[in-house]
Amino acid sequence: MKTVVRTILPVLLLLCSAAATAQTDQDEINRQVWYPFMKAYEKLDASMFMSLHSRELMRVELDMRKTMHYDAYAAYYQDFFNRFRKSGEKIRIRFSFTHRVSDGSRAFEKGYYEFTLHTAKGEARAYGSFTVMLKKEQDRWKIILDADTNKDMSEAVFLSGKILQ
Repeated sequence: MKTVVRTILPVLLLLCSAAATAQTDQDEINRQVWYPFMKAYEKLDASMFMSLHSRELMRVELDMRKTMHYDAYAAYYQDFFNRFRKSGEKIRIRFSFTHRVSDGSRAFEKGYYEFTLHTAKGEARAYGSFTVMLKKEQDRWKIILDADTNKDMSEAVFLSGKILQ
């Protein structure tokens, strides 16, 4: 029995330590990336939005089989947010997660988003799935890969993930 305890106990301690690190990373990523990401959408703030991304960014639009790097993506989002600002329409984005794996310096996250457009005529929603990779740069989490698609998406699929509160 003592041999079993001596063998299993270190493994259990290692697993508990890894789980605690992953949870801490997720909390930090939420504070440094996902909450500001949602705030940037609400404020239509392209500078805030791009500050969450690494200069090494690769953006992949899976449905269009298209990639963009940092500068092109920044220009796209500046125009995107300006169009909503000029029209007076409001947008919101929310996230739900299916996979969140990290090691303290790099992270992989997968899940769904809900995009809501508020107009004078009411609300419209669209859904998509995303895959991101993040890395720590000078003690800040930054998105280095962002890929998404809205193929086969619905509210039910979005709700099946763990919604970021």
